[in-house]
Amino acid sequence: MGQPVAQAHVARCDRAVRKGGFDWTGVLLRITEIRQEPARDTLDDVQDAIDGIVEEHPEIFRNRKVEAMLARIATAVLCALMLLPLHARAADGDAVLGVWSTKDGDAHFEIYKCGAQYCGKISWLCQPNYSKNKQGLAGLPKTDRKNPDPALRKRPLVDMPFMEGFRYAGDNRWEDGRIYNPEDGQKYGCELWLDGQNRLKVRGYLGIPLLGSTETWVRVGK
Repeated sequence: MGQPVAQAHVARCDRAVRKGGFDWTGVLLRITEIRQEPARDTLDDVQDAIDGIVEEHPEIFRNRKVEAMLARIATAVLCALMLLPLHARAADGDAVLGVWSTKDGDAHFEIYKCGAQYCGKISWLCQPNYSKNKQGLAGLPKTDRKNPDPALRKRPLVDMPFMEGFRYAGDNRWEDGRIYNPEDGQKYGCELWLDGQNRLKVRGYLGIPLLGSTETWVRVGK
């Protein structure tokens, strides 16, 4: 957006605020909070934001010029979208990036970009070494012993890639991925979705998502 156009929208926003008959400061603060939440980049999301503001400010309906007031709210929302740092749709997909922990805290997984897709690796294990082992492996790093490929059976589990191929499908969901389970040496279909900013649902399945199970990971450090 060019500078003159942006300045024109800022001026419209300023005029709307000055003409408002209620607490525009509170409204704009609420818009700011909404804009910082994930998945707020479509027109539907703008409409949802407007509806939420109307619900939070019933005093709007005590004004005889309801339609004009709603128009001013819409103008303010659009201004806020332009004035605040924008979260592009690509950035929404990046919300999954970072380090996640199992619910029990016995393993950490790092999700990262791999080209246009998302992948993951085991970044930490509570018990990275074998404790007791009949093959005399006690004290040695745990490896991918059940991998169907003999050439990969000696690779350490820590730092081992085990998630691949996830694409961002919108609405805080990542689909078409695959996840490898070193406990049985098998790959499964997998999809992810955020439950809030710091909880990630991970569903592994055979064939179709209906035939699977879901576990919850939590963002490390939150």
